[in-house]
Amino acid sequence: MVRLAGGSAGCLVVPLSDVGLEHALASGWSGIRNLALQRVGLEPDVTLVSICRVTGPALPDLPKEAADIAAVDQLLGRTDAREPLFICTQHSAEALHQAFHVPSDFAWFDGHFPGHPILPGIAQLRLAIKCGRTLLGHSGQPRAIYQLKFKAPIRPDHVVALNLQRLDGGGTVLFSYRSASGEHSSGRLAYAAP
Repeated sequence: MVRLAGGSAGCLVVPLSDVGLEHALASGWSGIRNLALQRVGLEPDVTLVSICRVTGPALPDLPKEAADIAAVDQLLGRTDAREPLFICTQHSAEALHQAFHVPSDFAWFDGHFPGHPILPGIAQLRLAIKCGRTLLGHSGQPRAIYQLKFKAPIRPDHVVALNLQRLDGGGTVLFSYRSASGEHSSGRLAYAAP
């Protein structure tokens, strides 16, 4: 646990093994906070102001205290507050799978909507486009977006999998967001030839 300067708040950083990741994706976010508290020797029902962060099995050395949560995120490799915290990545020539945690203090939740935050569709699309570029080795924007569907909201502290599949070995990518509760959104991104 990293204490944040200027208050009693702390950041719980939980390294997940492959088994832990499977559990998180199967059961959602519930239970991960309690696991984090147990790992630092605290009772799960403790009333502690904390911010949870999830990372893959490799965990960098973390200080006992940090100036703010942004300093912890930077150590974990999250330098853009508009990007979620990735847990793991699987990548092949035809597919890319990203599992990630959408933290409750994620910048995209601001104002969308007070009291009932959901991850905006534009944030989901932005991330899918970025990962589509990675899959195709392409630096441009898609020329068209087809069959875009938003089926269920992504809420704070969700663990979500973004799955991308290259179609017919070409410049079209099918994407979908899924969690333990089912599919959240999907669509097709058509990129111009690189």
